Amino acid sequence: MRPVLFQRWGVTIPSYTAMLYLGLVAGVVAGDIAARKAGLNTFRVYVATCLLIIPALVGARLLYVVCHWQFYRQNRRLTWKRGEGGLALHGGLVLALVLSLPLLRAMQLPLGAYWDTAVFTMLTGMILAKVGCLLNG
Repeated sequence: MRPVLFQRWGVTIPSYTAMLYLGLVAGVVAGDIAARKAGLNTFRVYVATCLLIIPALVGARLLYVVCHWQFYRQNRRLTWKRGEGGLALHGGLVLALVLSLPLLRAMQLPLGAYWDTAVFTMLTGMILAKVGCLLNG
């Protein structure tokens, strides 16, 4: 295992964090390609995806905290500390799906077509994030 991807000039880059961010960027690119192939407005899909990443990360963290409540009940200050614990995918998916309903309506994007392309975003991000999990141990 390799929890620290590399250290240079006094800066430590954790494996999981690096792979999560790489997964987010690669996922957005994959979603953009899928949206273009599906004939959707790629700019609107890009904006919607970037806006939905935030609640997806919040929901993923909240579900992780709920699943590990015995620990976080005693250590509430660690709830939002990025270096403590992880994320649970299903929490992010639920919150992003719920919040996508008004967002996609406002952006005039079809719900089904958007989520068909968002699958590529999520799968690409998941693959790289799981590599980060493996490296982290």
